[in-house]
Amino acid sequence: MPEQSPWKAALKFVGVLFLLLFVIGLFVPATENDCIGRIKIAGEIAYDGSSGIFGDPSANTPGEIADLLKEAKEKENIKAVLFEVNSPGGSAAASKEIFDSIADFEKPNLAYMTEVAASGGYYVSAASDYIIANPNAITGSIGARATFLNYEGLFEKIGLREETIKSGALKDIGSSTRNLTEEERKLLQTLIDETLQNFRRDVEIGRKGKLNNNLYQEALDARILTASQARRAGLIDEIGNYKRVEEKANEMVKSTLKKEDAAKFKPLEFCDLNSKGGFDLFSDLSSNFGVGFARGFVSGVKQQNSGVEFK
Repeated sequence: MPEQSPWKAALKFVGVLFLLLFVIGLFVPATENDCIGRIKIAGEIAYDGSSGIFGDPSANTPGEIADLLKEAKEKENIKAVLFEVNSPGGSAAASKEIFDSIADFEKPNLAYMTEVAASGGYYVSAASDYIIANPNAITGSIGARATFLNYEGLFEKIGLREETIKSGALKDIGSSTRNLTEEERKLLQTLIDETLQNFRRDVEIGRKGKLNNNLYQEALDARILTASQARRAGLIDEIGNYKRVEEKANEMVKSTLKKEDAAKFKPLEFCDLNSKGGFDLFSDLSSNFGVGFARGFVSGVKQQNSGVEFK
């Protein structure tokens, strides 16, 4: 009997896995009990998602967050939302979009900073109604940067040179083959300064009436902060553990109820909005398998200078 090829064995395994997930989607109903929706924002904030399927489910793109908030808005059983944030930051534009989505969300919501919620991680947290940080969380880093690698010295040593034909003096700004000119540095600094002002304005909107102006001004040098330093500056509301987060989330839900309903209120449990049901998981697996298969044959080139970052 001829030996089965590795490709056929792999395809058979994938087929069985898809069938199993399809069956799970048919027979495992979604719970509709009243709950507090939990959205995990983990890893680098970007436009192209890096959240995995088989690992701890999380979201870190504007599209993912917007979809989850739409679901939380439409489901009557979801009474509030917790954003569990563990992110060092990432794309300035993506962070801004997530901030806006959270700021527009009308149900009670709070952010819990676990290990790191710095730069873009703090930006998205600042939009929530209330912020609690783990005692050992790192936050702050309110600032922006653009980083460019420069190989000019190396190219000179090995006798390599790049020739660029351009339509304008600044068309190849940030080229890795030469030093920045003074004019280019000023232009990029203007861009960074304006991005910071957008960040700063949104923080001041999100934390209106809560900031300690003197300590907040000090934090605008982009320093990282401990939870206690952030609390004194008014960047967060409270320091606490997960038990306190559960208590506060339920307090926020209870405060929205009529007096007679509040008297009968029982604490709600969390429901993970990131977790996928059988059909969703089946769809995602199909999509990611196709992408992964294609990448096995086609390699892309990642642009070196990917824009302004909050890191």
